[in-house]
Amino acid sequence: SSTQNPLTFSHSTRENVLGNNYIHPSAQVHPTALIGPNVAISANCKVGAGARVAHSILLPGTVLNDRCCVRYSILSVENTVGKWARVDGQPTGKEGEGITVTGKGVEIKPEIIVRSTIILPHKSVGESSEGRIIL
Repeated sequence: SSTQNPLTFSHSTRENVLGNNYIHPSAQVHPTALIGPNVAISANCKVGAGARVAHSILLPGTVLNDRCCVRYSILSVENTVGKWARVDGQPTGKEGEGITVTGKGVEIKPEIIVRSTIILPHKSVGESSEGRIIL
C-alpha cells in the first residue's frame, strides 16, 4: 500500500495522468480519460471515458461526462459538463481572453463550446459562448 500524501501528489504511474496534478482519493477518473498537466480534481468528482482535463481545477462534486474537454478553467462545486462539450480558456491577459470560471451548480449541455467565459451560479448553458459573462 502507498503512504504517499495525496496533497503532494505529483507524478502518477498511471499512463493517463501527465505531469503535476492532485486527484482526491474519492474522485472517480475513467482509465481512458487524460488528465494533466496542472490539474486539481476535488472530492467526489467524476471524469468520464475519453474526457480531457488540463490546466484546470474541478471543485467537489463536479461531473465531466464522456469525451468532454476542459482546459484553463475553474469549475465550481457540483457542475456538470455534457458529452462532447468543450470548456476552454485562453490565459493571454487581454480583455475577453481569460480562463473560464463557473459558479456553483452550473450545467453545460452536451456539444456546447464555452471559451473565456464567466458563468454565475445555477445556470444551464445551452448555446456556445466566447468572452462573455453569463448572468
